[in-house]
Amino acid sequence: MAVFGPQLMMSQAWLAAARGETSRAVDLSRSAAECACQSGQFGIEAVALHLATRFGDTTTATRLAELADISDGELVDIVARHAAAVAAGNGCGAASAATEFERIGALPDAADAYARAAIAFTHTGDKRRSIECAAAAEALSARCDHMSSPALVEAAHPLPLTSREREVGSMVAAGLSNRQIADRLFVSVRTVEGHIYRACMKLDVADRNGLAQAMGTTVR
Repeated sequence: MAVFGPQLMMSQAWLAAARGETSRAVDLSRSAAECACQSGQFGIEAVALHLATRFGDTTTATRLAELADISDGELVDIVARHAAAVAAGNGCGAASAATEFERIGALPDAADAYARAAIAFTHTGDKRRSIECAAAAEALSARCDHMSSPALVEAAHPLPLTSREREVGSMVAAGLSNRQIADRLFVSVRTVEGHIYRACMKLDVADRNGLAQAMGTTVR
């Protein structure tokens, strides 16, 4: 039934994220939000936009603030504040949202929010707070049957890579060829090769195998 379309797309988004395809995960989450909006499922729209935020989308804050104004309960308001913090690279704001998620029992959301806070603190050079938030994220992950997500992985293994370089590196580690990566990201093979080259230079590794190992796994 069409009413379940957004949930299906969100499931597909999680599958893409598990494969390291974070940009596709964001696109699917946003498509789910658009589908929900068109059918008047504003609560589901908020959930989908929040999922995009958890995957690293920094463009959801404005619409989530609008949805918070028309939604009952606390959740969407916290989601909107989290999205605003992610958009601003505000580690303190993301950590505050994480605390609120934890308070209302939304533990997976809290884990990702702490992870996003850790990432933001890493980018601003606040190592102490980054470590604290990463530890909080890991502890919540353990309480959620050791859940995993792109944010949790990045917080636990900070690397000097752009989001696209990290995505390409994850796909290399998953065993995809340059052509397969290019097809999934809708870019040229040359563009993929450029991302791999720059990632290898930043991580001081010689080739794709070294890049895969640096990403925490090996090429299959």
